[in-house]
Order: sequence, then C-alpha cells, then structure tokens
Amino acid sequence: MSTTKRAARAIGALLAALALTIAPAAAWAAPDDAATHAEAANLAPKATVTASGRETGGQKGPELAADNRDLPDNPTNPSVHNATDASRWSANGGDGPWWLAYEFPAKATISSVRIAWGNTYATAYSLQTSDDGVTWQDVATGLSGTGKAQWSETVFDTPLTTTHLRMVATAKSQSYPLSVWEMRAIGTMEAVVADPLDGLTPKPLYAASQDGDPFTFASDTCVSVSDPSLEAAVDILRDSLGASYGLDLPVGTQCAVSFAIDPALDVSGRIPDGGSASLDESYRIDADADGIAVTAAGAKGGIWAAQTLLQLIGPWTSSPVKLAAPATVPASLIEDAPRYEWRGLLVDPARSFYPVDELERIIDVMSAYKLDILHLHLSDDEGFRLEITNDGRADGDTTDYTRLADVSDSTSFPAKWPNQAWSPAQDGRTGHYTQEDFIGLVTYAADHGIAIVPEYDGPAHSMGLLQALPELNTGNSHPKPAAGKDTAELTKENYGKTSLATDSDATYTVMAHIMDQTEAMIEQGIAASAMPADEVLADYLHLGGDELFLNDGAQETRTQQYLGRTGELAAERGKTAIVWNDGLAAVDQIPAGSVVQHWTGNAATDARIRKLLNERDGRIIMSPAANAYFPQKPGNELTGVSWACGGACTTSNFYEWNPTSAAGTTEDKVLGVEDALWSEHLRSLNDAELLMYTRMFATAEVGWTQQSQRSYTDWNRRAADMGIGLMNRGENFHKASEIRWHGSYRAVDAASEASGAATGSDGTVMIGRYAEPGLTGTDGLDIDAVYTGEDGGEHTLPVTLSMAQTFTTQRTEGGKLVVDSARMNSPVDVAVTLPADVTGADGEQVGTIRVRVASSSGVSVDGEETTIGIAVEGGRVTQVWTGDVRPDPTPDPEPKPDPDPDPEPEPTPVDKSALTAAVDEAGALVEADYTADSWTPFAAALAGARTVLADDAATADDVAAALDALNAARGGLVEAEVPDPDPDPKPDPDPDPAPDPDPAPVDKNKLEAAVRQWGALTESDYTSASWKAFAAALADAKVVLGNDAATADDVTAALDALNAAHGALVKAPVDPSTPTDPDKPGKPTKPAEPSTKPGNPGKPVIGSTGAAVGAAIAVALLAGAAGAAVLVARRRDSR
Repeated sequence: MSTTKRAARAIGALLAALALTIAPAAAWAAPDDAATHAEAANLAPKATVTASGRETGGQKGPELAADNRDLPDNPTNPSVHNATDASRWSANGGDGPWWLAYEFPAKATISSVRIAWGNTYATAYSLQTSDDGVTWQDVATGLSGTGKAQWSETVFDTPLTTTHLRMVATAKSQSYPLSVWEMRAIGTMEAVVADPLDGLTPKPLYAASQDGDPFTFASDTCVSVSDPSLEAAVDILRDSLGASYGLDLPVGTQCAVSFAIDPALDVSGRIPDGGSASLDESYRIDADADGIAVTAAGAKGGIWAAQTLLQLIGPWTSSPVKLAAPATVPASLIEDAPRYEWRGLLVDPARSFYPVDELERIIDVMSAYKLDILHLHLSDDEGFRLEITNDGRADGDTTDYTRLADVSDSTSFPAKWPNQAWSPAQDGRTGHYTQEDFIGLVTYAADHGIAIVPEYDGPAHSMGLLQALPELNTGNSHPKPAAGKDTAELTKENYGKTSLATDSDATYTVMAHIMDQTEAMIEQGIAASAMPADEVLADYLHLGGDELFLNDGAQETRTQQYLGRTGELAAERGKTAIVWNDGLAAVDQIPAGSVVQHWTGNAATDARIRKLLNERDGRIIMSPAANAYFPQKPGNELTGVSWACGGACTTSNFYEWNPTSAAGTTEDKVLGVEDALWSEHLRSLNDAELLMYTRMFATAEVGWTQQSQRSYTDWNRRAADMGIGLMNRGENFHKASEIRWHGSYRAVDAASEASGAATGSDGTVMIGRYAEPGLTGTDGLDIDAVYTGEDGGEHTLPVTLSMAQTFTTQRTEGGKLVVDSARMNSPVDVAVTLPADVTGADGEQVGTIRVRVASSSGVSVDGEETTIGIAVEGGRVTQVWTGDVRPDPTPDPEPKPDPDPDPEPEPTPVDKSALTAAVDEAGALVEADYTADSWTPFAAALAGARTVLADDAATADDVAAALDALNAARGGLVEAEVPDPDPDPKPDPDPDPAPDPDPAPVDKNKLEAAVRQWGALTESDYTSASWKAFAAALADAKVVLGNDAATADDVTAALDALNAAHGALVKAPVDPSTPTDPDKPGKPTKPAEPSTKPGNPGKPVIGSTGAAVGAAIAVALLAGAAGAAVLVARRRDSR
C-alpha cells in the first residue's frame, strides 16, 4: 500500500473521531465510507442477498441493492428510475412487510447501515440481526426514510457482531413498490475460511468432513486403477492437475490415490424419503492425509468422482499456469449418485455450425458439472451437418447421400431475414462433420462420461434434407422445387413451413440409411474410447416432430405417418424414440415406451403426455423454455428473446423448479432434464457461452441433486467459484447481477518455465494471478507486495498488472447484434520487480513475498493476503513455495561443480571382464537345446548378470556374485531329450515280469505346509527378478505335491528348492506414495521416509547399489536351488 493511501486513511480516521454527529446527506450523494470509518468497508457486495420478493421477474432484483454502485444522475427522474437496467431493488407488491436481507460469509462487525431510497421509500422500518437467518432480533426500530433518493444512516453506538442483517419495512411513502438503490453495511468481517465441501456443484447426495489433515498430492503421486476403463477418469485428473499443479499422476500399483470398480456399491441409504437416484453412476470418495480411495459402481461413476476431486481442490485446477501451492483434498467422505439419469444439453449446429474443437470445449465444461448427454440437432431447414456416404445403401437405393453435407456447406441461418436486434448482421456459420470428425467426437465425449444422441428433425424443419436429395421431393413434401429444378430451396416465404414426404417410402429408405450410418459411427467412436459401451451408448434416437406449420389441415396426419414409420425404424435398431411434445399428435403411432421431450405448454395438464406416461409406458425429458432454453436472455441489460419469462430468464428461473412436479407425474417417469442451445442468433462459441454459463450449472444441479437438498441461495453462494473456474479455462460467461461474484488470488510457481513466469532481465517475475469477473481494467485493483530477506530487511516491490482481455458488454450496430461484443475478462497477471541486491547477489538469496489484494468493486477476495517463499540465484527464481517450511529443492538437471577444493579420489574401476566373457558365452546358447525348467533360472541369472554389467555403481562383490550365479545356473542346464532315430520297437526282454511291491507312502506334509505358507505372498512386494525364481520353485513344488509317483527324494529336493527361493526373495524398493496400511484395507498410507544417498535427494538406498543389482544377485543365489528343482522335474517327466 502506498504512503499516500495510508496517510489519507489516517486523516479520515481523525475526521471520523472528531465528527460523530452525522449531517443529512445531499440527494443521491453517499457519505464517504472510507473517510468516515478508518478500515471499515461496505460489506454488502460480499453478502448473499434475499428479499421478500420483487416487482417484476428478472428485473430490479434485491442483489442490485448490494452492488456498491453510485446512484445515477437525476435518480428521481422517472425515465432514470424506471429504466430497465436501473440498479435498484423494486420490492413485491401487497400490504407488506417488505424485507431485504444479507447473509455474510463470515462473522461481520457492523458500525452503521446506510440506505439510499428510491422514489418509493419506507416511512416505517426496522433493522434486525440473526445468527441463523431464522430467528431475528430487532437492533434498531422506529426508523423512517426522509425522501426520494435520500440516504438514511443508522449508526450503532456499539457495533453489531452478526452473520445476518435485515431491513424490514412496514409502511411506504406511496402505493408503488418499495424501492432501494443501495443498502450498505459498513464494518469489518473476519477472514472467510471456506470449506471445500461447501463449494461442490452439483451438491452431492452426502458429504462430510473427517478428522485429520488433508491429502496433499506430491510430485511422485501415482494412481492405482482396478480396471482399465477407469483410466478415463485418471486422464481427466491428469489433464487438469498437470498444467495447474505440475502433476504427472502415472498409473501404478499400491498408490496413494486409488480408483476401483465395485458393482455392489450401495449409496441408496443416503437418498432422502421420496427421492430416487441413478445408482449405476454412484461413487464413493474416502480421503484422509494418507490417501484417497475412490470406489465407483462403474467407470462413469469414476469420472464423476474425478470431477468432484477437482472441485475439492478448487476452481484454480483449470489454471493454465502452474501454481505455487500443492494440490490438496480435505479429509472427507462423499457418497453420491444423480437424481436423474438424463442430464443433457442440446447443441444446434444445423442453424450455425460449431466445429469439433468448440464442441470439445463444451464437453469439458459439461463433464465438470456431471452433465451426461450431448443432444446434437444435426438437421434443420438451414442445413444437414453430418457426412453420410453411399456405403451400405439398400437394394435399389440410388440416392447420392454425399450431397447432404456438400449442399449444406453453403447454407445456414440467414442474417437478412429477421429484423430483431438480437439477430447478428452476419449469416450463421456453415460446415459439416466428416465421419472421422464425428467418430472422434463420440470418443472424446465418451471419455468424459457423455453419450451423444443425434436428432434428425422431421417431418418439419427438413429443408436441409429436401434441398440436397431429389428423391425426397416427392409425394406430399413441401415446398415443391421451382420449375426446372429437382430440389426445393429455402426462402423467406417457406421458412418454417417445410415437410418431408410423409406418404412416400423414399423418405423412410433415406432415414433408415442415415440411422444406420450414424449408429455405426457412434459404435466406432465408443469402441475407440476407454469406456465400456453399456455406460456411454445411449439407446435413444431423437426423431423431432415439432412445429409442423403448414396449415393445410393435414398436420396431425403427417405427424402420425412420419413418427409412426420412423419410430418403427428406431425400434428395429434397438433404439427408443424421442419426440418433442408437439409430436404427440402421434402418441398412438409411436412405439410403446417412447420418450417425450417437453418444451412448451403445461406438461402436467397435457392429455397426450398423460396418455404416453400412464397408458403407453413412456417417460419424459423436461426442457420447459422458461427453465431450460438458452436463447432466452439471461439478463435485462442484454438484447435477446424474452418470450418465455416476460423478461430475462435468470439463474433463479433455471434453478427454482421441480421437474417431477412440473411434469405432473412420479419420479420414475422423469428420464431427466435438458437445456437447449438453439442457434438462430448465435455465430460464435463466445456468444453461445454468454447464454449458457452459468445457467447451465443451475440445470446441472436440478438434474443431479435431490429436490429436498437444493437451495437457490446456497447455489448462488457457490456460483462465484464457477466463474473463477471459467475464467481459468478461458471461457466466456454472463456476469449475472443476481450472483455475488468475488475475486480470487493465487500465487504461481515463478520457478516453472511452464508457467511462463521466469525472471526477466530487469528482475521482473510473475508471482500470481488474480481473477474477478467484470474488470474493465486494472486501475481498481490495489495490490501490494513486500519482499523480506533472510536478514529481516523489507522492500516494497514495484507491482505490474496485465490483463490479456478486458470485460466488454454486449452492443448493437445498425440495429443488429455485434458478434463477440460481450466478453469476459481474463485473469490479471501479477508481476513484481525484485530488488537488485537480490537478483545480483552472489549465491542463493532466500526470502518471502507477502501480497495483499483489494478491489475497488468491494467484492470479497479469496486469498486476499498470501505469502510465498522464494529462492533466487544467478538472477533467476529457482524455487517458490508456500507454508513456513521450505521443501527440499528439486535436484538440478545439470550437475554443479564440486566446491570442495580437496575432493574425494575417484573410485577404482571395477573389473567386469570375466563377467563380460561369461555373459557372451552364455548368450550364445540356444533355448531349444535345453529343458524349459532348467532354462528359466539360467535366463534369469543371465538377465541379472547383464543388469550388473550395465550398472556403473556395481561393486566388485556385485560382479563376483553375478558371475557365480551365472556359472551355477549354466551348470544346472539339462539338455533336452533327442528322439530315438530307430522307430522300430524293441521286444520286452521279460515278457511276464513279476509285479512291483507296493512302495511305501511318501511324506509330503512339510512340502504341503511350505506351499500353503509361501503361496500367500504377493508378487508386487518383491523385485520381479527374485520373484520369478521363487515362482518357478513354487510351481515345481505344486507339481510334486500333485504327482502320486513322486519319490521322497523328489519331495525333499522340491522343499529345499522352495525354501532356498523364499529365503532369497528381495523386497521391492519403497515408493513413498505406495505402501498400504494393513489396518485400512484398500486405503493407501503415507510411509516412512526412505534413506537416501548423500548428495542424491530422494533416491532410495538398497545395499550399496540400486534395487536392480540386488535383485540380480538374489536371482543368482537361487540358481543352485532351482537346479535341484529342475532335476526333480526331469526325473518326473521320464517316468
């Protein structure tokens, strides 16, 4: 903080102390908060705001009273006061009382409350506080406003300490709704300690903290998986944490993080009464300081568990810059499963195209919030967007299907037709998905837990088909081709009035071919993914059926013909038909068990929906426009359609509804919910994201979380972190006024080249990033950085702030929407210039940098005070850390010169010539010349000898042991028997021999006990080389046990060999991330630190050489014992 600012605050404090009497404020001039209260601030922007109601849905909500904005010029002027974007709360009507309440994220100490009234002000109001938001106490009564646009201030002699504040008005100045421009709570607030479990979206079925420290990911943390299909979940973790935390997360065994599939996993006990869940997607997370154990009912549940872990780590997991702090997961137990199995998003590339890379970005965000269906509207009047070839055409079908994509590559939604301001001045984007594109997209979606469901709309919305295929322009198709042409053409006059020929077999031949090729592509895409097909192959096909506007009196007949026939085609292919609720004119023609997607009208009273659900075993997907249609504008400051809500359809519209109640049915009849991103007026992913985010996350929770566990106020509080995550992803979103946005600062790893934070030539280094939605520049940020050296000396560092993209609002030109005009700002890069005596010093300089962040917007800041440790050497940052203890530095990739002026003499080279010669001779032997049983230990000894030869650290003893082992194993080789060249049988010299006496029984008890005892050992606990010899001896012993003709010598030799092999087993080296606590089956633990070689941090010591040498010697020592087992086997085979 600058000296000037400190002085200003000190003067303000003095003035406040001398002037305790508050004079009436001038109209629309707020008292100077900073000058009147030394370190106090307006806490309202940090609060969650609720109210008794609002005058108009989607407008003038209670959150606007807490936005810390100055009043506009001439606020009493009706045109200003009543403007659509006026930043004030306009209360609900009725007789009152009317209330406005703040819930603070931590305990607040409030010294005064200031209210700027609108044109209708309270003539009687009180102020109340509460500890729980349920029971309220009066703290000031008998209060009254003094006029329009006047400030009323209540100062408390003893500041209030509370978490909830409420204004309650019982009378007002006129009959119009009560109006508040601003209600400011002036004071201070304790630091907010966020519980990561409270930030999860969608809210899980059950989540509870556990005792103990969090689990901290280390650079060598690995992940165990019980099934290869779980690697898709690990990939999601790796993709996020690799960039943001520098973690590789290799798949290994006995790792601190484990993923396992248990089809018997049962979380049903967590479902509240009256609820239901899709238990096939359930998962369980058990985390503590020792590790994280994930159990899932299937691979899809594993993906949802991975997404939950990322949210537990925090919204910066999507940072493209490596962070300084390690990734941690709190000690917690989570058991979770979704309410509905269908949690979808419709994307419309038919009207305006979205290339594959943009769909993949949408899939990334969908998966992060556990949406699992991508419904692609692939055909409409404006185009057909998927390559269909002529392969596999039915007999007699001469249709050229390649024209579908070719023709549509030049058609899209035309800008010249609509005159609305929400329509851009440019046409929709054209293009199509090749079959390779589509197969790859299916794979990508599957690996993120998402199934793709295609829709080919019909019989209406069909010009994309009619304009390309002459065969479809027949029968009752509409419109007809112009004279001299064989296909119809889209015009303004026939737009929205198209229909396929529902009375022609040609239509159904074409649709069958399209269905077959699409399904083949989907199956290929899933086969290429890591996921099981039964978890990501949705057995549904959307047939359309909406908006047939021909007005020829035959709409119902056409709908019944088309959906009846295409429904049969879907059923023949094992698919369940989905139709829009307009299509239920064919409720009796579509197959039993079909699904209706509701978007318009009242589902609860629609007789055809009732018939499908109650009489025809159907189900319903809920997409009512007011709760799920993205073209409806999210805020009144935006241009756009608003017919569904009579104004903006805000996040509360998308959140505050119950799909089952709205459907008028039971929980089991509701397949799920789906948002719809129609693209008539969208021309970019940027503008699509403006409409989708954050409302899509409201739908995600509607689809996942039990109705009784949902609260909009609670979701609203979590939404701010969703914005931070989107900013880190580089995605656009709407800065909804109803959400309490906040700022967030994180230190970055300035030593990481990957972070782009390397020290500049002038000592400038990027040390952090700050994210806050809505920044139009950096002038409003107050960021101080102080460097403290090892000597305790402090330096205030110059701070440089930079932002690649500023926040911009939507605008129009010439009555048309400007594409990409509304953009969310990027995070702010925070750089400092280190002192010259630090960057220019000889040797390493170690210090700390304390950063304080404040924003003039008044938002709360997560990480507002952060301290990092920093090491600088040779003008560059070499290490950054958080916490009080500096971790061991990562070894330099290049060796430093030894500063010791009297170094140790170089060790005498070890003579390996004899071993080299023995290996050369042994390597020339041919495996086929020897028995398999004798070759196995020989091959192991040879491999061990080669390992010793390759190890520069091998000692003379290692070399001698390897040579002895190789010679012993070679001596134990047994030549394979050569077939008798004389095939003629020889006569038996004793044609009538006397029978042999019965042999005495052989005692196998000791051998049997040894096999039982040593057979319980685990291979992963030992080196592979020593285990191989042991496994061979164990196998031989089992053969001897099972051989009724085995002699006492055979048994003794097998027992000796097995005991010798067991005694020579070598324990596998300890990986700090892998041991298992025997008291917690399945739960990895944190092991003791391994001993290390001096000067080589982190490398385990095994004897005097590496683990590979120890293993090789162990194998060598087994060779003699193994040879005995070989002789037993040879005698047995000759009997």
